[in-house]
Order: sequence, then structure tokens, then C-alpha cells
Amino acid sequence: MADQLDILAIAAHPDDIEITCGGLLIKEAKRGRKGGALDLTQGEMGTHGNESDRAREAKNAADAMGLVFRHNLNLPDSALENSHEYKLAVAQTIRNTRPELVILPHWNQRHPDHVACTQIGYDACFIAGLKKANLDGDPHRPRKIIYASY
Repeated sequence: MADQLDILAIAAHPDDIEITCGGLLIKEAKRGRKGGALDLTQGEMGTHGNESDRAREAKNAADAMGLVFRHNLNLPDSALENSHEYKLAVAQTIRNTRPELVILPHWNQRHPDHVACTQIGYDACFIAGLKKANLDGDPHRPRKIIYASY
């Protein structure tokens, strides 16, 4: 389990967080806030690079942004869907990290993975707070959700 986070950014692909809210995460890290990132896919369908390149870049970016947590769920790139299975996986990460603030991609997107990520993340924030959800750990629901646009 990770330390309790102040902020957890959730995105479909490695580099989405850097593009949409990296500056905010850097600013908050400098203020002493504990930030984390959850990538849903490895971005393996991207035009440039491959899984190992993307993983190395994600680790380097996490270090540069001052994140204390970065995890990848390894869900299928360009095939994210708003499924209960994916919501539970994200909800488990929310329970494990207990963020006060979650940052999600704005719902008005061209890429289907970004749209799915928004709904998965939003629903997972609720599910993580359900006492009877089939998840490990104590229930936790973030206090605030904000959206970042591309």
C-alpha cells in the first residue's frame, strides 16, 4: 500500500497526466503535497515508442514531477471500456492510496480511451467508498474530483 496521497491523477495512457496536469502536480509537490499517478494502459498502440519506452518515460516523468506513487493497471490500450472489472481495479487503487483529490480527464474527448477513463475514474471514486464493495482495505471516497482538458 502506498502512503496516503493528497492528489491522484488518473489517465488512460502514460504521458496524458504530464500533458494535462503535470504542472499542477509539480507545483503541489513543491508545496509538500504527496501526488500520484495511475495510468490505465501502457499506451502500446501509440504511434511512437513501445511499452518499455513508455514505462521508462513514465518513471522519469514521475521523478521529475515529484510524485511519490505511480502505477499502471496494464489494461488494453485503445480498448478501454466502462466495465465493472475496470472500475474495481481503479477503486482498489483509490482505497490503497486514499487521495483527497482525484484528477480525471475531461469527458469531452476525441480518443475513446480518454472518455472511458473519465467514467471509470468517476464511478471508481464512488465505489471505493462503499463499505460492502468487493475490495481490500477500508472504504475511502475522495473529497473532490476535478477535470483536466487536453
